[in-house]
Amino acid sequence: MSLVNKSSKYSYGGKVSDDGEPPSNNLWVGNLSFDVTDSDLMNLFSKYGAVDSITTYPLRCFGFVYFKRVEDAKAARDALRGTYLRGNSLKIEFARP
Repeated sequence: MSLVNKSSKYSYGGKVSDDGEPPSNNLWVGNLSFDVTDSDLMNLFSKYGAVDSITTYPLRCFGFVYFKRVEDAKAARDALRGTYLRGNSLKIEFARP
């Protein structure tokens, strides 16, 4: 995977992130282990609010968690960054449109 510096933005696995990005109800979740399931993510993220859907790409080690409310997505991101799930530390950012 490449890490490309673009001023204060970084591209990691096809996702561009910047801590200044406005919050959204869609979270990018990276560094997933190959055996993480949608149910694992639902159990973890639904503690922070109503989840609309989850889409995972296990061969690419990332997924997306769609919340109904932006506030819930922000709470989940803030609380779960760096949390270990099946042996891997999760990377969580607001997904870009």
